[in-house]
Amino acid sequence: MPSRDKEGSIPIQDPRLARERSRPAPDVTVPSAPGRTRLFLALGAMQLLSSGTHLIAKGALLVLSPLSLALIRFVVSSIVLFVYLGVTKRRVQRRDWPAFLMLGFLAVTANQGFFLFGLAQTTPSHASLLYALTPLVVLLLARGLLREEGLVAKLAGILVAFAGVAVI
Repeated sequence: MPSRDKEGSIPIQDPRLARERSRPAPDVTVPSAPGRTRLFLALGAMQLLSSGTHLIAKGALLVLSPLSLALIRFVVSSIVLFVYLGVTKRRVQRRDWPAFLMLGFLAVTANQGFFLFGLAQTTPSHASLLYALTPLVVLLLARGLLREEGLVAKLAGILVAFAGVAVI
């Protein structure tokens, strides 16, 4: 009988990872039943929040400028982050602050700024189609910059997912 970790999950090895990277495969943990339920609830909540983002943002742009809306989103997300850090008693190490600030700039200022200024010029459905292209852009960057392999299977998955978005 396989050994279980402290949460009751069974660690497994994924042999596909070993072939792709030519090194031992890392342990992959299968969540226990309560962990799976929590995982699926979190994924469902994320899907509901993500699917409404374009519509809610377009509605908000009817009364706020893109810059004002981006600022509000930044302030609210910063408050949530710092509350989370306080509740979990986690601290950002001093050496991590430059990366933390750069990611904040890219994720909030650049990402949300471009998203909101672009959304102000188009429809939520066009914005969601463009957003659905994100995995393709990431795949192409990973292939070009990191020489990542397994392109065909990943591209097929992305195309099936994009087709689903286009149909909906």
